[in-house]
Amino acid sequence: MPNDARYMSDQILKHLVGGKITQALTTFEDDAEEDYFGDFAGFIVTKGKRKIHVWVQSDPEGNGGGFLALEDPKTEKPIR
Repeated sequence: MPNDARYMSDQILKHLVGGKITQALTTFEDDAEEDYFGDFAGFIVTKGKRKIHVWVQSDPEGNGGGFLALEDPKTEKPIR
C-alpha cells in the first residue's frame, strides 16, 4: 500500500468510520478574487458526542488526488 493510502487509512479514516456527516462547512468569501486560495469546503462528522471538522483540500495547482484535513472545532488544531 502506498504511504499516502496507509496514512489515510491509519490516521484519518479511524476518526471518521462510524460517524455521521451532520453539516456542511464553507469559508467562501463573496468579495474575494476569483483565484483566491482562502476558500475551503468541508463537513462536520459527529461521532458520539465528538464533532470533527473535515476539510477537503488539494495542492495549490489542483492536480493531485487531494486529501482530508481533520480539525477539532473547539481548539481549531489538527487531529492526527
